[in-house]
Amino acid sequence: YHLRAHLSNVNREEFEAFCTGLAGNKSVEQLRIECPDLYGGELFNMLCPFFEQNSNLRRLGVNGNLGNAPNGVRFLSESLLRFDNLREFTCTVCKLCANDVEALIQALAGHSGLTRIDLTGNDVGGRGVAALTALLNNPNSSLTELSLWDCSLDDEGVTTLTSPLARNSTLRKLNLAGNWDIGITGWRAVFAQMQSPHSLLEDVDLSGNSVNDAAASFLSNSLANSPRLKVLNFSEIAGITTEGWQALFNALQNPCCMLQELLLHSNGFGDVELTHLTNSLSSNCVLRNLDLDHNIRVTTSGWRTFSAALRHPNLALVKLDLRFNS
Repeated sequence: YHLRAHLSNVNREEFEAFCTGLAGNKSVEQLRIECPDLYGGELFNMLCPFFEQNSNLRRLGVNGNLGNAPNGVRFLSESLLRFDNLREFTCTVCKLCANDVEALIQALAGHSGLTRIDLTGNDVGGRGVAALTALLNNPNSSLTELSLWDCSLDDEGVTTLTSPLARNSTLRKLNLAGNWDIGITGWRAVFAQMQSPHSLLEDVDLSGNSVNDAAASFLSNSLANSPRLKVLNFSEIAGITTEGWQALFNALQNPCCMLQELLLHSNGFGDVELTHLTNSLSSNCVLRNLDLDHNIRVTTSGWRTFSAALRHPNLALVKLDLRFNS
């Protein structure tokens, strides 16, 4: 039921024969294409009969140099308009520009059952952000997961993109990892929407970003007022000092903070930061999964203090990751 096609060494005649056979298939639920620039992107035209006739196709993945194919994005967009049964669409590291992203998102709008979009490693740009915002504003959208890891988002883009969260009734998971151009203005907007009483976000990935102490303080307020947020990846963060980490960890003591999973690996913690986390854990009875791997500045003294929190009777932890520490 899953077809992963590596076709870089297949000549056109062989591929056309393959597509002819595939057109009669109605059982494949997932198709992943690793060389979308093949034949200048015309492979999507050849696959159209399969797309149109297989109502069971749910997941379509594209990975590779689609943006380098002369008409690749256009052919893929036209193909997406020929059917409407996708549930998941991934287009990762395809060298897309803003116009490309806009065209694909507009073509996906007809797939009303679409629940997941992953655009990792592409330049979303202003036009792409506008198209995604329109999709999030669409009351008929079923989107529950959006991944924009390493998509060159800036303050303006992320502010526009997250503005519909106060009205959107479907999105549960948002990945904004690796967008280094987002500054205090952008993060302030993101965190404000996260704590909106109408936001349904449960899982947010902010790893691999630059966040200063002021932004960390805004995030702390958001966590203390986001009863639906259960998972936060805040790993590999640059720019926060001890003061910022203390403000963030204070949120864990708030009874309204419902975080069940907190990922903090590779943040360069030392004993002082870990002590602030330890003090907060002593007042937290909700957190179940804590990842502290790769924080090698913590010494024996810091771990001794931390171990005391593990004996607290109200502690809810069931999973603790301490790999690659000293």
